[in-house]
Amino acid sequence: HYFAAKEMAVLAQEFIARTALAGIFEAGQAEQSALWIEPVGDWSIWCKARMDLKAPGVILDYKTTSASNPGDFMRSSMTAFGYDVQDAFYRRGMKALGEECEFVFLVQEDTAPYACYLVTASESMREMAEHKVNRAIKLWGECLASNVWPAYGVKPHLAQAQAWAMTEEFSRE
Repeated sequence: HYFAAKEMAVLAQEFIARTALAGIFEAGQAEQSALWIEPVGDWSIWCKARMDLKAPGVILDYKTTSASNPGDFMRSSMTAFGYDVQDAFYRRGMKALGEECEFVFLVQEDTAPYACYLVTASESMREMAEHKVNRAIKLWGECLASNVWPAYGVKPHLAQAQAWAMTEEFSRE
């Protein structure tokens, strides 16, 4: 895995050098943390973001993927893995610290030829993600204040038979 990872790193650096983000590795700092306080009603809560790379006005986050193209990555990974929320939360933190930032994902395929591309969230995705972040911060504050932590509820959850499992089982007769 070591040699593949080294090759991926070289290809990612070469890719970035051909984009509008050329020079970001020299201008930025890796693994930077942002800490800020969010007011929640009568409470305040500490928040933290750990950025892969922070440069002036830009947060660059590296993701690897098995998705075969940017469209597949954006449809399958952005919300499924919470990357939309990461974008909104990190930008929110930097804004709280006095800096407006763009958030850019550097996405690289995890199989040769290790193609790279850049992804940013659309305005509609950012709006939805900011709503998620607001809701999460509010809930976290309420839980801290009340010491009540909602989980999965007290009623039984109904496990449904999957259509494929039913077809497989009943076709055995």
